[in-house]
Amino acid sequence: MSKKIKLLLAAFVKAENVSPDMLRITHEEAGWCVSSGNTLLMRPSGSTHFDTPQQAFRVLAGAGIRCAVIEWDGLDAITE
Repeated sequence: MSKKIKLLLAAFVKAENVSPDMLRITHEEAGWCVSSGNTLLMRPSGSTHFDTPQQAFRVLAGAGIRCAVIEWDGLDAITE
């Protein structure tokens, strides 16, 4: 798998034309990431991870994005 290009929000939105079918919010060891195609959303701090999916939602909402595919395969299951 090729390494994704890290982009700040404005460049990320412009580069990918943010299609809800391509936009992914995924859980990884370090937290939640937002990607589309071969790009990865980078925060102003240089980090590509969010602590919660809600943080990612709020950043995307600030750019007018209200739809994405969410994948959480990396989370441990809880049985009740």
